[in-house]
Amino acid sequence: MKTNFFDSSKRKFFLSGAFGLASLKLGGLIGAAQAKEAKTTDYDLQIERLKAVTAIQNTMARYETFHLVGTEIGNTPQCFALWRDDVTVEVSDGGIVHGAKNVETYWTSMAPKDGKDKNGCIFFHTLATPCIQVAGDGKTAKVTWASPGFEADCGKNVMDGSDHMAVWCFGKYGMDFIKNPKTGEWKIWHQHWFRTTRNEYHKDFVEFARQEDENKDKPRVMPSGGVPSSGPDGKAMATQTQRNNLPTVFHSPLSGLVPHHPFPIDPDPYETYNGDFRWIYGGEEREKRFGVKYAADLGEIYNADYPKVI
Repeated sequence: MKTNFFDSSKRKFFLSGAFGLASLKLGGLIGAAQAKEAKTTDYDLQIERLKAVTAIQNTMARYETFHLVGTEIGNTPQCFALWRDDVTVEVSDGGIVHGAKNVETYWTSMAPKDGKDKNGCIFFHTLATPCIQVAGDGKTAKVTWASPGFEADCGKNVMDGSDHMAVWCFGKYGMDFIKNPKTGEWKIWHQHWFRTTRNEYHKDFVEFARQEDENKDKPRVMPSGGVPSSGPDGKAMATQTQRNNLPTVFHSPLSGLVPHHPFPIDPDPYETYNGDFRWIYGGEEREKRFGVKYAADLGEIYNADYPKVI
């Protein structure tokens, strides 16, 4: 008995089987492609986060290079997220500089007015022991660096107002960086420089700290213009470059009168920025222990309720 392969019922059976097999294969290919796409996207994000670490370090290296001499310091705003009006700078006890325009003015006003540097003037700072946590979403980063350095400003001594200055200056940066959504560049968003010591080169830093303790209520001379940086009440005083500043939140260099603080605390991994720069203090318990104080008007600007990260 011959089998009729051209029988219509058999053709339907074979065709349906073939189409079914093709559908299974096509479905498998589509599923594999989707899985591959998802995996590729995840890998792409990881690669971008790795690249961000280098970009952030490069931005900060340029920042330090701009600060070597006075004629370059006017370029410093290039390193900041000036497209955001919640950009901030806090340097030692100089108060918080808030807003793109104020941050730009803060740095450019430090450049010599005649475009000429003083002979022998240098501000040399290095970057060490970085802790760089790029957010899981790749949009922001929390960063700390220790920064040992030396400074010489032959025009004015920051310590006593004489005509020569040669000091060691050590401290640590606590910073937020943010990625420009249009250009992809990483820029400084929030910056706080915690000074540990700024002592004359021929004195050990413990001896110098004791002298600072003895003279803590006397105003000091700033290297940029002979203006007191703080008064007996600890509040920042208005100066030509600081008149728009908000009060200093925390400034406590090495002292023989109180235990030294651990700030800024190195950041932990995080997925997306929650708008709280208080991570540099490591929580309320440490803030209370070391006397971190926020003025009432800093709530929206410094430690909470930042605009949504773009």
